[in-house]
Amino acid sequence: MKKHILTWLIKKGLLQKRQAELNTIEEAASLCIVVSLGTSESVDRFLKFARQAMVINKNVQFVVYLKHKKIQWVAEGIKAILIKPKDISFWGKLKAEISNILPAQPQAVLINIDATGSLVCHYLVHLIPANFRIGIDEKSLHQPVYDLRLRSDNQDDYARVFEEIVNYLRSLKGK
Repeated sequence: MKKHILTWLIKKGLLQKRQAELNTIEEAASLCIVVSLGTSESVDRFLKFARQAMVINKNVQFVVYLKHKKIQWVAEGIKAILIKPKDISFWGKLKAEISNILPAQPQAVLINIDATGSLVCHYLVHLIPANFRIGIDEKSLHQPVYDLRLRSDNQDDYARVFEEIVNYLRSLKGK
């Protein structure tokens, strides 16, 4: 039931009109990366990637959905908003304390680097205002949530996917 409610909320949000503005990752005044992590190994891989992403753009913020309450998150120096299953109600609403800490100002670039197809990540992308949204191609959503959707053979390697995104944006900007 929660899946249907989240899908409905995402589709409802698609009716809002917005103008996409393309920036490269290096030029972006703000960058937000959304991901869903389900294992301790995926957390370790993601933290390694997060440190690399912070070298490219210092104004990066991470929104991390931890699928299981037993997953440990220890990350010094990484600006991240952690969301757990208990933070989302049956009706798909985020708890007020989580909603209040999500970025309110439009992000120059928002990337859903999640390869699992998590509806929660798509919903979070819908909630965070952004000038340009990038996501991994997800066949379950038939509506265009993103301005740029990519397919990647390296979906478990966050650094490689991010590198592909950086290169695509440079190509689109002609740099």
